[in-house]
Amino acid sequence: MISTLNVNTIVSWILAHQVLATTITWVVFSAAVDSLATPTAASSGFYMWFYKFTNMVAMNLSKLTVQAPAPIAP
Repeated sequence: MISTLNVNTIVSWILAHQVLATTITWVVFSAAVDSLATPTAASSGFYMWFYKFTNMVAMNLSKLTVQAPAPIAP
């Protein structure tokens, strides 16, 4: 059973290490999307939509991290 102490410890760690937690989440999400099987003609409509949607989100996140604009000088 998860205790309140464990949840508070996890939340405080995430708040203290936001960049690391975001990076870990992004890597896990990217790996999960990469592991999805390509839909076939026999796949359900929902799976085809889910596959396209998750790949679109992963692609846009990758573009965001690679092509981040330069900061504007004051």
